[in-house]
Amino acid sequence: MAVEQIATMENIALFVAFVGIVLILYKLFNIFLRGILVAAAGFSFPWVIAYLGLPFKIAPTIENGLLFAGAGIAVFLIYEFLHFIVFALRLLTWPIRVLLRRRNQ
Repeated sequence: MAVEQIATMENIALFVAFVGIVLILYKLFNIFLRGILVAAAGFSFPWVIAYLGLPFKIAPTIENGLLFAGAGIAVFLIYEFLHFIVFALRLLTWPIRVLLRRRNQ
């Protein structure tokens, strides 16, 4: 196969799509695993409070564990969403920041 046939626009687009999908799936899998850890920490929260003897009136029950696990996941997802918004804004304002930095030097 000649080099001209390998590097067609279709093959380049296919490679770029492949890399993009792999990176997106990696990030989603990473968020999923961290979400499981946050849910486990939230679920164990009532038992940790009871074990430490802290003066909070939280009964260590399955219902409370599920409630705190859900709350932990909600806080985690809000954090991830806000982190993504900040990242996108920094990416969009990067050219402006570079121009301002050059102008100030």
